[in-house]
Amino acid sequence: MEIKAVRLYDSKLIEKFLTQDELWDRISEFGQNKADFIAPIVDVIEWVGLFNRNRLFGIIVIHQVTSISCVAHINIQKQDRYKLSTEAGIVGLKYIINETKYLKVNTEVAVIYPQVIKYVESLGFKTEGMNRKSTNKHNVIVDQELFGITRDEIINKLEKGV
Repeated sequence: MEIKAVRLYDSKLIEKFLTQDELWDRISEFGQNKADFIAPIVDVIEWVGLFNRNRLFGIIVIHQVTSISCVAHINIQKQDRYKLSTEAGIVGLKYIINETKYLKVNTEVAVIYPQVIKYVESLGFKTEGMNRKSTNKHNVIVDQELFGITRDEIINKLEKGV
């Protein structure tokens, strides 16, 4: 398979993809209205499309936190999640190394998603803490586990062939 990561600037495409029912249920907070979702196109946010054979199957959202760090979230359609997620994660990490200035990548995972926790750990992210009672999933306030990986750790993981 050949997965490509491409920066997106089309806010309508981003909104259409991220507000699909099966993705929206996973990434939105309880009570968040799809109609209120707007994909801002600003310098502190990058939207990176993941394409397989020219078909968009995922979007990575990269939020700048400081001049050298970001928070990244990968969103993959359910139908592609298991067969493409590992390669997509690797492509996403390569994108961050090759196309951004960030030395540190962080992510947050709601603790109700243990399979996502295993996924980010498989990509080399390390647990860095807990953001207690910080997100509303299905009308339940839950903790988010905090993960991070440095640029050097990404490079070392990629050199070893993940």
